[in-house]
Amino acid sequence: MMLLVACSGPSSPDAPDSATIVKQNPAQPARTFASEPEWSSRLDSGTGSVDSRQAVLLYASAPGCGGLFADDVAATLATRYYRPVRFDPFHRPDVARQYGLAGCPALAVLWPDGSLIARAVDIPARRVREFLVRHHDHLQKRPEMIRRISPAGRRRVAIHPAAVRHQLAAGFDSTYSGFGGPAKHIEASVLLLLQELRAGGDERAGHWLTRTLDRILASQVWDREQGGVFSYSHTPDWQSPSREKDLVDQAGLILVLGREARVSRNYQRAGQELIDYIRKELYQPDMGTFASRQILEASRPPWTDPVPCSDRNALTIPSLLVAGPALGRSVSAREMAFATGRWLLEHAVEPDGAVKHCPSDDSTVEGLLVDQMLVALAFTALAQYGAGADFRNAADDVKGWTERHLESESGSFIDGPSPDLNGWRELRTFEDDLLPGGNALAAEFYLMEQDREQAARILADARLESGLGRAHAWAARIALLLERGSGSQ
Repeated sequence: MMLLVACSGPSSPDAPDSATIVKQNPAQPARTFASEPEWSSRLDSGTGSVDSRQAVLLYASAPGCGGLFADDVAATLATRYYRPVRFDPFHRPDVARQYGLAGCPALAVLWPDGSLIARAVDIPARRVREFLVRHHDHLQKRPEMIRRISPAGRRRVAIHPAAVRHQLAAGFDSTYSGFGGPAKHIEASVLLLLQELRAGGDERAGHWLTRTLDRILASQVWDREQGGVFSYSHTPDWQSPSREKDLVDQAGLILVLGREARVSRNYQRAGQELIDYIRKELYQPDMGTFASRQILEASRPPWTDPVPCSDRNALTIPSLLVAGPALGRSVSAREMAFATGRWLLEHAVEPDGAVKHCPSDDSTVEGLLVDQMLVALAFTALAQYGAGADFRNAADDVKGWTERHLESESGSFIDGPSPDLNGWRELRTFEDDLLPGGNALAAEFYLMEQDREQAARILADARLESGLGRAHAWAARIALLLERGSGSQ
């Protein structure tokens, strides 16, 4: 069964299961409003009383990133003009990637057949009415013209570290440090690439790295009261932090700081604080897993997502194993990594090697490339660090499933099994979002396996809608390691 988010709208009992996409996590705090539309969970062309000619309004929301429809007028427009569908991008990252919804909250307007018309990522609530009305008017007055505007095609481009490095130079903020803007994100994948560039003698990359790390640690995104690092700052000066702390950012920065521990005692201390934070706030010792996110609430205790996801837990394992000793947290890091690996082995991996995204959810999606590769990398690291031969065997099982089901003839891998949904495109993702791109991770895994030919074949088969940029930092780092004859981590 394919699931997507909470289903509060009407549905037909005769509709196929494959058209349904994520159920709401019952443990999530209520964040709905009396005026909100009745959200459906269906992405098929409509059944029962639903008009199959209506465009679909796809709403990516989750605790901490929602609230676009508290406005009565916006809620009414959503129901009157569209077939509203809501999903949680943390539980269905494949849907978010399919429609390019890299932020949250986000909206997308789809044709009834599921193909994309328009999207708005991180849209403020005050702009929702305008977005809904404008696209409805275009669909009513100029539908044929809109149909002729197709999404940009993907062209084959090899991953070249020099091209990504050029974009880093163009995007570096010489005033406040970091890259891009106006919002500033941690972007651990970029920081890791800068470390590799510096190791090859690139002093300017080292300067960007040091300035960015120093700015993060001195800013408001570094939580000195409760620990951890916030996911991003709303402003380029790093002084307006979001309320959310994601395990991805904690794990990525732990790995970066572990590599910098010999450079500065300040970096080592910061890395220690991050490990202490995830142990205290995100680690669930009774399960042996990490919570994916924590959201700070005004005048209330922080809300911690109770549903563990395979991607974030697997990503954290190598970071702890590699960085723990350098940060003076070898014992605690190893204990958490081993326990989390055991949980993944016993609960997330099917006997045939398919990885379940949210193992505690009976209706979760499985076989996503990012999940497969992160778990394979984690199991390989665990085997190398003495956690047991069963992890080596399990890594082989995960690798085998991925090659049988996701590998393309040209070398790269598709993002996951295609659900039985109208308009679904087969993607081969190299771009990082919050997590590394699936094919970038696949190249890293084969590099760890000493299969350099396969790693290079993957990186030569990138399919991109636009040129190389910061979003390809993870892939560029693996390409750089290949050029130098180095291994991963």
